[in-house]
Amino acid sequence: MTEEGKILYRVARPEDSDAIAEIDRMVFPTPWGDFRKELENEEKFLYVVAELNGKVIGFAGLWIILEEGDFTNVAIHPDHRGKGYGGTMLDLLLAEGEKRGVKAFTLEVRAGNERARSMYTARGFKEAGIRKAYYADNKEDALIMWRE
Repeated sequence: MTEEGKILYRVARPEDSDAIAEIDRMVFPTPWGDFRKELENEEKFLYVVAELNGKVIGFAGLWIILEEGDFTNVAIHPDHRGKGYGGTMLDLLLAEGEKRGVKAFTLEVRAGNERARSMYTARGFKEAGIRKAYYADNKEDALIMWRE
């Protein structure tokens, strides 16, 4: 399958919350929550979206707490995975976080999610610990990763 059209990456807006929540429900066993509230608070929360032909096909989020950035989710619609969109959104959030004074970034990733772990490692994240039985749906461990 080939992509028709051009991918546009941009900062998410509150009106994107329904599209983001739909992808969140498709991709994750436990949906995240109220995206609209986070999208309305740009000082603490930063989200970017990937659009194809005007339709949101992916999103990534970062919480900014003083000089730390905590990645919340990176998600791509299942029909559009494996094309590098998640990595590009991650790069955009890293750059914007640094512009906003973030000195260190962290995230949790499922221990068994090799694709995501590889994406994070390629961007300088290192494993720093384990949260045992972190994920409610199957009690899978989460790896804690940091980039400083």
